[in-house]
Amino acid sequence: MPWAIMDQAVGLPTLNACFIDGTFFSFLIKKIKTQETYMAISFEQTDILASLEALDDNELDTLDFGVIGFTGDIIVCRYNTSEAKLSGLRPVDALGKNVFTELAQCMNNFLVAVRFEDAITEGVSLDTTIDFILSWRMRPTKVQLRLLYSPGYSTRYILVQR
Repeated sequence: MPWAIMDQAVGLPTLNACFIDGTFFSFLIKKIKTQETYMAISFEQTDILASLEALDDNELDTLDFGVIGFTGDIIVCRYNTSEAKLSGLRPVDALGKNVFTELAQCMNNFLVAVRFEDAITEGVSLDTTIDFILSWRMRPTKVQLRLLYSPGYSTRYILVQR
């Protein structure tokens, strides 16, 4: 019978034994490794684009800031739980939508949408943080937006810190 004890500091399982076939062992090691990866990501992190790309959707859901990822066609392909809770819009209602015309029309302006367009047209990376007021489908809310794009990545990101 396998057993594990909880690390009281962070609540992660610490492996002390496993099933003979290794199934239980692999699961716990992956959970510990994953927890370390996403706990270290912060809104201000300098190399955040690579870190976001490495996270699966479950790991993305553990972040304490909103994440909206979208394709080159401006279609939402990643939308985390933090953003869903704070915006009141469920992921199922956000995924597959045009980020600037269907999801966040208040960002369809020179401060946000055009910055992405300019970076893409010029073939340069975009990593800027701006103060912004979200106002579509909600009471006006002051936030910080972090706009992320790099020619080496297929997904562009808007991070929302409330």
